[in-house]
Amino acid sequence: MKIPKKIRIGGQTIEVSQPNCIDGGKLGECRLGDGYIRIAEQFNSAKQSESSKLNTYWHEVTHCILDTMGRGDLSQDETFVSCFSGFLTECYISMEEDWKKDNDPKTE
Repeated sequence: MKIPKKIRIGGQTIEVSQPNCIDGGKLGECRLGDGYIRIAEQFNSAKQSESSKLNTYWHEVTHCILDTMGRGDLSQDETFVSCFSGFLTECYISMEEDWKKDNDPKTE
């Protein structure tokens, strides 16, 4: 999956960027009030894998959705956010695999 540069959540535009690194050694961060998600290209001086960046993207999207819903209690629960975003990532990857199969001329 290519991580989008912009998404909308609850009527708000969220800019998505992928800086080389994020202060504090984070994989990602979001600031709903400032309208952005950032996904680090590197973590602990090593390039973050595409699958890790994808999971981080959905993790930050989950935070944004929960914050928009007024569920800061759940957004601050990293165990919940990590588990839920892991399910979103897995769901999206499986859909993407099906889309590729459906559009593969070899399978028609």
